[in-house]
Amino acid sequence: FESGQVVREGDVLVELDRLTEEADLRSALARAELARANLARMDELSSQLIMSRSSYDSALAAKKEAEGQVDAIRSAMAKKVIRAPFSGRVGIRQIQLGQFADVGTPIVTLQSVDPVHVDFTLPERLAAAVHPGMPVRVTSDGMPGRVFEGALTAVSPEVDASSRSLKLQATLTTGGALLPGMFARVELV
Repeated sequence: FESGQVVREGDVLVELDRLTEEADLRSALARAELARANLARMDELSSQLIMSRSSYDSALAAKKEAEGQVDAIRSAMAKKVIRAPFSGRVGIRQIQLGQFADVGTPIVTLQSVDPVHVDFTLPERLAAAVHPGMPVRVTSDGMPGRVFEGALTAVSPEVDASSRSLKLQATLTTGGALLPGMFARVELV
């Protein structure tokens, strides 16, 4: 991805090196194929009562174990592909091609820029008067003269104990004009 690029949900952002897992997968697939062939032979012999039930059970267990190893390797490989969890705009890239990335290494921020969620508070004395669906108007110094309209989409079920205020969230469609983190004035209508 490029810094500032718009991405869609599911787009691949980063692929980590999977060469070791790909080699392990080829080996595990060969073991699984052998286990399936052995089980088929054991199944034929078992139907002719030429072998013990425990030998057949061992072959069945070996097949299931080999298939489980294949699934585990595929799962590990899938975890090495990082996809956008939602549509939005990526920030500035924090890793470079070929860089070693440890667990927890920041890669990039991803922000949903349209619609935008605006979090705000009201004094607790107004709690009984607010409900989802109420219209809101938002202005920002970053976009002087423009008024953005939306609706109240969430009301916290608790009052903040330290500030005695109610937390609310409104959702607006701004065409990307308002950015996450901007200061805004909210008018609940």
